[in-house]
Amino acid sequence: MKAHHLQPIVRSLELRGKEGMEFLQRITTADLSKVGIGDSQLTCFLNEKGKLVDVASIQRMDLDIVKIHSMKGDQLGLVQWIEKFIIMEDLEIIPIPEPYYRISIFPDEKGGTTYRDASSANLNEMSVLFGSTKFSGEADVEDVDDEEYHRLRVEYLIAEWGYELSAERNPLEVNLQALISNTKGCYVGQEVIARLETYQRIQFVLQRFTVNETKDLLGEDIYNTTGSKVGWVTTSVASHMGTSVGLAIMKPQYANGSYLTLENNHGQYLIVK
Repeated sequence: MKAHHLQPIVRSLELRGKEGMEFLQRITTADLSKVGIGDSQLTCFLNEKGKLVDVASIQRMDLDIVKIHSMKGDQLGLVQWIEKFIIMEDLEIIPIPEPYYRISIFPDEKGGTTYRDASSANLNEMSVLFGSTKFSGEADVEDVDDEEYHRLRVEYLIAEWGYELSAERNPLEVNLQALISNTKGCYVGQEVIARLETYQRIQFVLQRFTVNETKDLLGEDIYNTTGSKVGWVTTSVASHMGTSVGLAIMKPQYANGSYLTLENNHGQYLIVK
């Protein structure tokens, strides 16, 4: 296994009240109905237009205490957004001043691992853990630096706040489909997400790419062979093979095997995979 201490301080909230889990079930995308005491589940907070407000781990501490670990880190913004939907519920939101640590665990042939002092939730093939102490160094876990973490994100197609995730994106555009329940009923933004899926109106998708030289391509625009912009680079990192690899948000018709270019037909060629 591989571990990365991505955020030394995670902004977290405590939601108190017996209706806490039921309330979060109604306003976020994932099915939280089977989250037991001590368990966690990643979910998306969306606005009414289906755009991302935050991605968070919901950690059920007790029957009337839930911790919300924000991946975006905007503690005040998330409090204000949640408060908009508290009407009749007897709930209290308390910002947690103590730091939480976020650890990303990527799989390999060794299989699973545990982190004794953390809640764990899955994002595709990566486990995201939030603990009140730094990672303790399990025997089967290797520490990785920022550069290797981004290489692993590219390999497993994992979106990150400040890179792929933003208030301009909906979860379908950034590979967060696993955090959306299509069976639990309504949540904030659900009608928009349902229409996008039903009528196949998704405007962008998240894709890996490679370029046959080492260069930082972050922020570069991507063009098709006629010079029309079809996407942009959101993550760029040198690979172990002497190339650049990364993630890009692009129009879906150019995903999977396209041969595109950077800098409006005057730059390097980019292979989407």
